Amino acid sequence: MMKTTVAVYEGDPDIETSTIEELDAVIQQAAAQAAKAERPNIIFMRGENGNYVSLVVGTEETVLAFNYSHNEPPYFVSKGLSEVDEPLMTAYVNLEHPTTFSRCWVIPFAEGLRGVHEFVATNEMPACIEWTET
Repeated sequence: MMKTTVAVYEGDPDIETSTIEELDAVIQQAAAQAAKAERPNIIFMRGENGNYVSLVVGTEETVLAFNYSHNEPPYFVSKGLSEVDEPLMTAYVNLEHPTTFSRCWVIPFAEGLRGVHEFVATNEMPACIEWTET
């Protein structure tokens, strides 16, 4: 695994991880905090090359997004099984700022976590996830 920086809450120091176990512990802690608050949280993982993914934590479902380091289009988001937008999934950046996601982008959390694991191994867009461009 390459070194990965995880941002859980804005204003808090980013967390540097260098093993899958460290990364999973950070994700599990963030998920537990979000579940307790009953507000899915969006966390961000940045690779050494600047590419990053975001993951909704705190529920059994998630949305995984991938962005290149240049922060310019194209932007990618996980492709879920649904063909309709409703019901929207709402998650919160920092447990405060609501963001809504189309149901078309929602995938099982375990699938999103596999994508994160692939990302931290390569720092590139995970091939194990089916993507749609936004």
